[in-house]
Amino acid sequence: MNRGVEITLGVTETKSAYRGVDLIKGLVERDYEVNVILPEGVTEYIGKKSFDLPGVSRILGGDSYVSDNFSAALGSDLLVISPASYDFTGRFAGGFGRDLLSRVAAGYPGPILLVPSMEWEIFSSQVAQRNLEELRNRGVYILEPHSGGGKSQAGEGYLEVPPGDVLKEIEEILKEVSLFEDKRVLVTSGPGREPLGDYGFITTGCESNLGVYLGQHAKEMGGNVLLVSGPSSGRPPSGVGAVGVNSLRELDTLLMEEVSGYEVILMGGEVSNWRSVVRRGPEDDELTKKLDLKLKQAPDVVKKLGKLKESSQILIDFLAEREVDDEALDEVMEGNNLDGLFVLDTDDCNSPGGSRLLSGTLYFRSGAVERFPTQDKARLARNVLKAIGNRFFE
Repeated sequence: MNRGVEITLGVTETKSAYRGVDLIKGLVERDYEVNVILPEGVTEYIGKKSFDLPGVSRILGGDSYVSDNFSAALGSDLLVISPASYDFTGRFAGGFGRDLLSRVAAGYPGPILLVPSMEWEIFSSQVAQRNLEELRNRGVYILEPHSGGGKSQAGEGYLEVPPGDVLKEIEEILKEVSLFEDKRVLVTSGPGREPLGDYGFITTGCESNLGVYLGQHAKEMGGNVLLVSGPSSGRPPSGVGAVGVNSLRELDTLLMEEVSGYEVILMGGEVSNWRSVVRRGPEDDELTKKLDLKLKQAPDVVKKLGKLKESSQILIDFLAEREVDDEALDEVMEGNNLDGLFVLDTDDCNSPGGSRLLSGTLYFRSGAVERFPTQDKARLARNVLKAIGNRFFE
């Protein structure tokens, strides 16, 4: 059923380490290829031979870093850290750790699932919850144990997640990361600029990079992604094609040429609504120069795309507006032939947390609405893509 799908399982130093053995058995039964990373401390709770089960491809162990083991672990389709101790969760959130599992988690290019297992008092503490939230905001999937101080085989009040629940979560994640499989996705990002002749430019403001995260996660979900970005100091995500544009005219030209080649178009960048008309004034002497500056309405790129797109193509626009009434929403959706409209509660530049945290609402043309509470920009991008993928491709 899952032959060819490779999972790396990291088991940490915790009283519920025995759950890792049960999880391996479940993975093997479902035809996953399994690698196991065992830090030395795990053997305090369960013998290493317990993990050497039929169907396990490799056991990568020890606290020492070995480049071959590191490369082998990075090549899998999913990294699962279960059970994850309080100590490991803190190291992972803080970017510390010299052991193999810590390094693999830090450098892993694909999806990561972390399953905490610890005492209820520690799990519910401010420190532990802050660490888990930090990992969520970095895109790590967290499967929390059931709340409350329930009894487990590891002891009274010790929280753990049954292997069956972990297996279900793994299946959901693998389903999610293939939502855009082989789909051609075009994403715009970055600030919009309009030149003022030889004298400078008009800009929409800060380097909005929500589009960069949309491109990154669309790639991680299996898409073939082209990122079209305004002037930005950031680097495009690995594996994502990138084209830079310096003006609305360049963006307009490129999109009109490329629109037919993409199944999904996400307008995640800011576009200037104005273009400049600059004329030199009379130069009566060399020290006095005048500029006659006029602004005119810029072409509506999104509306042009809406007119050109086929019914099989998906066009989603992103707006930074605090309030959009129902009448205005209908007008924008219908007028631009949009399949969806994401409205940010505040613009990317003025969001809380130094432009890191965003919230908003995704409106679909079908009438469906999904609300996204305040969260890290990377996490928001992934959740928005998940909603789009589930709506159109599931």
